Amino acid sequence: MGGPLVVFASGGGSNANGTPTKMGRTVEETRAEVLKGGQPITAQLLSQFDSLPPSPQRLAPPSRGAGELPCGPAKPCTLLSTIASSASRVIAACNGVAQNGIDTFPATSLIPFESNEELIAGFVATFDDVYLMVCGWVTTYADRVNPIDEKDIAGQERCWAYMLGCLSPLGEKDAAFVIGSFQRDTATRRWFVMRMVVQYIQMHVWSYTTWLGYSDASDADLNRICKRLAEKGVTLVQRGELLAARSLCVSAIMGTQDYRGFRKYMIAQHTKKLAGILTRVLNPGINRSDAGRDLAVVVAKAFDLSAQLFTCGWTFIISMPEAGAKFAKPSMRARNSDVEPLELQMRGTRIRFAVTPFVTLRDDSGLAIVTRNIDRSSVLIEQ
Repeated sequence: MGGPLVVFASGGGSNANGTPTKMGRTVEETRAEVLKGGQPITAQLLSQFDSLPPSPQRLAPPSRGAGELPCGPAKPCTLLSTIASSASRVIAACNGVAQNGIDTFPATSLIPFESNEELIAGFVATFDDVYLMVCGWVTTYADRVNPIDEKDIAGQERCWAYMLGCLSPLGEKDAAFVIGSFQRDTATRRWFVMRMVVQYIQMHVWSYTTWLGYSDASDADLNRICKRLAEKGVTLVQRGELLAARSLCVSAIMGTQDYRGFRKYMIAQHTKKLAGILTRVLNPGINRSDAGRDLAVVVAKAFDLSAQLFTCGWTFIISMPEAGAKFAKPSMRARNSDVEPLELQMRGTRIRFAVTPFVTLRDDSGLAIVTRNIDRSSVLIEQ
């Protein structure tokens, strides 16, 4: 079965550039043609890595729509049409879901939170689905003790720098000591590799920058809108208008005939970059081609969630707690302790590192800003 082949190597992959096509459509046309489909996967975040089912499953190739371009607009066609894996617990962990659906959520900028409980629950479930898939990938390809020595650091500087960054704000010497202890402990090592994958997704896939490159026009709009959103002094009314414009811009990209090609290209690029970061933490002797294909499946799920985040009209604040921070019951769950969260907070317990981020939903549609924590950060605490 074909798929975008990403073979893990010491480098981070190529950075091919081309000339993106223009959308060339009116607002009415793009609105009318926004693609919809698929449904959220019903799966819970794993409490233990080893509970993943062992049986391999396959993904069916998605069908190509009428008139769809055979390749992405930003790169000559080098990819096959299927993003799939031949055998992996990554797929089994998703209950055999057979499509990478293209979803947009209905605009919610004028609908209060209490009217959207199912929609919010769907977002929470989809975040957990992404983490579940990362769990499956790590358990399959990066779960064995494999210490890193000075020779490895010299040959994999990019990977090492990224690992140190996952333990910010610790200094290089302290972070290196902590990483060394992680690499010698099977259970902790798995969580740390998962953090490496999730952090990349949080910073690069769940960012508006993943939607840059489709066209000069859409790039200009997104950069202008998101720069304005980040400025101080933006009124509530202005912010609502900017969020609606951002949602429309991403929806317009998704509504074009060559969106599937753009999506495949971006998934391949993110997969290559992640492959370069994760090279040194892979299990010895694995099939690196399979690891690359399965990693693309994970990235595809995260990319489709990004599409939902940027078309719903809300703001999602996705943050990783810093290493060494105090445990906070409202925003954290301890993965390596059965002690009640409130007691951990009252003790002043500190975390070793966060595995997944916490997510706050912000609604700017009313007379006042309303925020709501919808997903807590999974953390490992000091013991």
